[in-house]
Amino acid sequence: MDDFFKIIMLAVAGVLCSLLIKKNVPEISVLLSIAISAVVIIAGFTVLKELFSFLEEVAELANISTELLKPVYKTVGVATVTKIAVDLCKDSSEGAVASSIELVGSIVGIYMSLPLLSAVLNLVRSLG
Repeated sequence: MDDFFKIIMLAVAGVLCSLLIKKNVPEISVLLSIAISAVVIIAGFTVLKELFSFLEEVAELANISTELLKPVYKTVGVATVTKIAVDLCKDSSEGAVASSIELVGSIVGIYMSLPLLSAVLNLVRSLG
């Protein structure tokens, strides 16, 4: 939890710096925002390892194949990357590009979940 607060404080400090720079050099401000996002995401990966470990343990206890979790992980990853990219585009006043990224992110998210949907369909077929 302490790491979380450190990450948030770092992000807020970076945003404040970005706001100060934005008045004089907006291009550098966008690059700083991207760098801040990257640092926050990398720092957050330490928590993801523990989360994945927990979810795999739950899957084993529930007698569910851990292979079924992979599409969920991929879909969450696509959604997260899409959200960050859209927000960066909106911060750069590129609304049309942001909308395109949202559309493609949605399509890719659905595509990534196809193995899970296929497993559900097979389960339904086996019941009938």
